[in-house]
Amino acid sequence: MKQKEANKMTIDNITVQSLHDALNGGGYICSPSFSAQLTTAIKTKPVGGAFLHGMAGTGKSYLPHVLSDVLSRPLYSYQCTNRTQPEDLLSKPMPDENTKSGINVMPGVLLEASQMSHDKQVILMLDEWDKTRPNADGFFLDFLQYGKLSIPGMSVNANLDNMLIFFTANDDRTFHEALLRRFPKMDIKPMKPETVLEALSMTHNDHPYMASMIDLYCRSISGGLPKPATIQELRQLMDAIDVLGDGADWNTLVYQYVTKTPENHDILNNTQKVDADKYDSNETNAVLNADDYGVDMHFDDGDFTMMYYPRMDWQPEWLGGTAIWDDEGKNIAEYSNYVGNRLLIFPAKNNHQAM
Repeated sequence: MKQKEANKMTIDNITVQSLHDALNGGGYICSPSFSAQLTTAIKTKPVGGAFLHGMAGTGKSYLPHVLSDVLSRPLYSYQCTNRTQPEDLLSKPMPDENTKSGINVMPGVLLEASQMSHDKQVILMLDEWDKTRPNADGFFLDFLQYGKLSIPGMSVNANLDNMLIFFTANDDRTFHEALLRRFPKMDIKPMKPETVLEALSMTHNDHPYMASMIDLYCRSISGGLPKPATIQELRQLMDAIDVLGDGADWNTLVYQYVTKTPENHDILNNTQKVDADKYDSNETNAVLNADDYGVDMHFDDGDFTMMYYPRMDWQPEWLGGTAIWDDEGKNIAEYSNYVGNRLLIFPAKNNHQAM
């Protein structure tokens, strides 16, 4: 039991590499740079977490579920709608034949998670927060800063040190600037074809229709479907093909498991085959970072990172430079002062930070 506790992953002992390995091992396939962003987000003070923003089907809601398993924390989740009011997060009326009114008011998800945070570490997810009305944003300003909420007849106090909070959103509306400034924001983008292949191979390795699944996924994005084909839908589609065998009708099953509306099905059928090798041909493989002082530690995709210091009039008293951390992200292995016309080249996997 003591050994199990010693090996438990916590916010204090977590590193970019350990989180990356745990997420991918838990079924959330992601890049090292994404793991670096998430590592800094969950270490944010006064409360860890992030706004998870992206199109439908990119895995925003799945991330807190996997993180709940990785960190061994209970997950409290609430599905928002256009009728969601802030008060709904604090209390929920439930039918109860033992009460005079026939209704028993139970704690809402925010109140439940806040109360539990005094005894154990928890994760709170407010799913599709952008479906709520804009005035709901102000409800959370004091809570994210101090862990306190006050409304007539009720007050909430949370231990923010024991909480991680995630808001997920599509594009229904933008968040209020004051709320955005309280929290990190992470853009969850559609997976690249090779990542989809890796995820599908975890459950359907060497499936005869694997190439068709990758093509279907690529066309669902390039064709502009409201949401790309998800890993779950593609797995269900392969399962259905396995069940029906020679009797499987591709067109019918794609409609049943992926497109699901005549309009989406027509869009997909009119989208030409996409060469997965050229899937990102419209994207550059170079990334330009204009980092301010104190940017969070991170590492990059690709093989090498090149960093150029352009200003020839930089003065030594202005300080500034780049720290390159060790593999565990705990100690600075090398530090380069800002010197005009200097070019740094180092492995992209190395954690680095502007300082």
